[in-house]
Amino acid sequence: MVIWCLTPIPSEGLLIIFLRVFGVLNGTAYAWIGSTISSVIIYFIARHFTRIMLGRVASHERFDQVNLWVREWGSWGLLLARLLPVPAFVVNYVAGMIPAITLWSYTWTAVVAMLPYYLGVALVYAGVFGNWIYIIIGCIPLGALAWFGTLLRKRASKSSRSPHDTEQRMPR
Repeated sequence: MVIWCLTPIPSEGLLIIFLRVFGVLNGTAYAWIGSTISSVIIYFIARHFTRIMLGRVASHERFDQVNLWVREWGSWGLLLARLLPVPAFVVNYVAGMIPAITLWSYTWTAVVAMLPYYLGVALVYAGVFGNWIYIIIGCIPLGALAWFGTLLRKRASKSSRSPHDTEQRMPR
């Protein structure tokens, strides 16, 4: 799972294999631990390549804007970004490049953001191969994540459409 999560290949198939081979509880735990370890490795990879990339780029204006936003919102802003329906691989690399994000805030938000998804998948899996009530219970965290992502996307699209907001954010 550690190696798999370092790549952009979705890990859902491997998660199902873990659930089948190790059982629901152990399979979920092993996958969660593997994803956490790969997140920490990605943090250090992203930090290394950020220095190289920024050394070659003349203007760091956009990068500095994102860094400032993270400083203002802190770990909670990062947690919200991790809960969006964006592949964890992408969020891990982008978050790892931002200097305002510490290893601690990066790690705890990665760990917490994975829990609802892994819990939902494990319960749905248990429902498919056991009691059907687990399917319903498992759909609750998955549905909550989908609803939350849709709500944030709508809110972001409304604020980006407002000409007043756009003029204030975009320097001329």
